[in-house]
Amino acid sequence: MTDLVLMVSSVLQFMRWSMSDLHAIPQDDMAEQGFLGAVLLGAMDDAIKARVSEQSFNDLRCQKVWKACLELTEKGLEVNPLNVASHAGKDLLFFINDLPEKAPTASNLPHWTPRLKAMEARRKAFHMSYGVLGMVSSDTPTEDILERLEKDYFKLSNERTNVQSDQDHWDDYEVDLLTAYPNGKGNLGQRTGYHSLDRIIRGYRPASVNVIGARPGQGKTALALQLAYAFAKQGKPVCFFSYEMPFSQLADRLLAIHLGIDMTYLHETGKGDWKAVAEAVKFLRTLPLFVEDKADCGVSELRSTARRYQKDKGVNLFFIDYLQLIPPRKGRRESNRTTEVSELSREIKLLGQETKAAIFLLSQLNREVEHREGGKPRMSDLRESGAVEQDADTVTLLYDPPKEEGETNDHLGVMVSKNRHHGKGSTVLRWDKSCNRFFDLTATGMTDEL
Repeated sequence: MTDLVLMVSSVLQFMRWSMSDLHAIPQDDMAEQGFLGAVLLGAMDDAIKARVSEQSFNDLRCQKVWKACLELTEKGLEVNPLNVASHAGKDLLFFINDLPEKAPTASNLPHWTPRLKAMEARRKAFHMSYGVLGMVSSDTPTEDILERLEKDYFKLSNERTNVQSDQDHWDDYEVDLLTAYPNGKGNLGQRTGYHSLDRIIRGYRPASVNVIGARPGQGKTALALQLAYAFAKQGKPVCFFSYEMPFSQLADRLLAIHLGIDMTYLHETGKGDWKAVAEAVKFLRTLPLFVEDKADCGVSELRSTARRYQKDKGVNLFFIDYLQLIPPRKGRRESNRTTEVSELSREIKLLGQETKAAIFLLSQLNREVEHREGGKPRMSDLRESGAVEQDADTVTLLYDPPKEEGETNDHLGVMVSKNRHHGKGSTVLRWDKSCNRFFDLTATGMTDEL
């Protein structure tokens, strides 16, 4: 929050500048020319590794020179003043010939690079603030202005200071691919710990949106909290956004999961192992599991809060319970609730892409599933939005499986109806409702043979 306050303060200060100051775009001519001079003296390979782009230069002449250097490199030609001038334009010959003196050696490239990138970041901050000025003086809702500020600030703080070329992407991909040789990479995403479910999903991957859908009382919050607890026990920071239950109820459930006890009985009778309870509370306090239980938290605040948790706590696993309870944007209530939910779904998808975090989005299912023979849900049962199934990387639907007469009601059907990274399939978990714990049983589906 401190960083955001500083950013807002900086923008307000920016607004006090005179109009003549607004055109003083940050630039460092010495850094731009010194960097290019080092390149012309033989430091091109190191310059490429520094991931510099045309946007790293404010001077149009320097942009042309850098572009020419890249073209020469791609063609396998030597990067020297004469070749560069032939590509950048003969009118820049004298300018190019003077550049090596600005370096004045190739070994000085590491001296100029930080200055070059720092000034690029300042220019981005300048243009970001300039863009907000128009919003401040318009009828744009304050909530949208603050979200834009924080989003831009987050992006500026975390992104590389250049746009990667296709070659950069292929280089990164090749490095990642080779890590699978010769013994494989193991887990490609976050595993649940339930072997039958992990065989189907094969890990929840970064930047993914994973929908868990069910009718009320069918275990979506219970399973999500069990997963969050398991991830946190592995040392993975987790944030749980709860729109349905306050912290006290979630804490009860976490205590029940940890100890395997019925917390309702403990509350009603006061009977139990209170020493174990005290030790459990002490342990749960140490877990990197953070709960946000503001029921009026809109999607803008949710995204803002998630970004701060990632920046301050290193959170890369977010749970949202549940989609249909997220309030619509203030002043933007649509007459069509499906449109509202579709917009919320898209915002959450963008959050996943922006933070590269795995997001678990809980969702209600329509009533129709209750009247269907067999009771098995479908993706089309996701309530109020077809956009949810489109935005999701995985869709897992929970249901009460058919039972023979006299069978106990302790099984939960888990059906993976969509999985972008692997196959679909079904499994059944045993659900101890007294303490909200889940246990493996067996898997059925197209992944059984794996």
